[in-house]
Amino acid sequence: MSTPWRYLGAMRKLSRQYERLGHDGGLSRIRELKNALVDRPLYSDRSIFDRWFWATKLESAEISVRQFTQDRYASVDFNRALIGALGSARSPVSVPLPAALLDLLREHGLPVNRARSLAHWYWLALLRFGQGVILVVSMLGNGLTGRGKTDRTE
Repeated sequence: MSTPWRYLGAMRKLSRQYERLGHDGGLSRIRELKNALVDRPLYSDRSIFDRWFWATKLESAEISVRQFTQDRYASVDFNRALIGALGSARSPVSVPLPAALLDLLREHGLPVNRARSLAHWYWLALLRFGQGVILVVSMLGNGLTGRGKTDRTE
């Protein structure tokens, strides 16, 4: 029974922080942060792991991952986290984003829960990779067994 009241209290707190940011002009910082996130590359040339993971030779792969990240993870929960971080509570941002984007948030003066955010990001990347492998295996299985064939009658 206490869960709806907690949710209502959290929404009320978020609304007050949003209203306070609106009066102080802090809402423009959210737009600036989102614009900066779009322009920041996801990998660094210094890290061997980044070069392998993001396939720096394939710039289109990095762009598609950046677009997917913006579309999927920089939405309502991200806005909620930014409002909480910019508000009076200064709660740390904990959203699934790659390290380069978390560093950008830190550069803009926001508190970031880096370990939790990265763990969540890599877990989701591993999950997406697993889903892709399962899809490829099922497509190969259907192709080899002929279940995907249609009968032709001439």
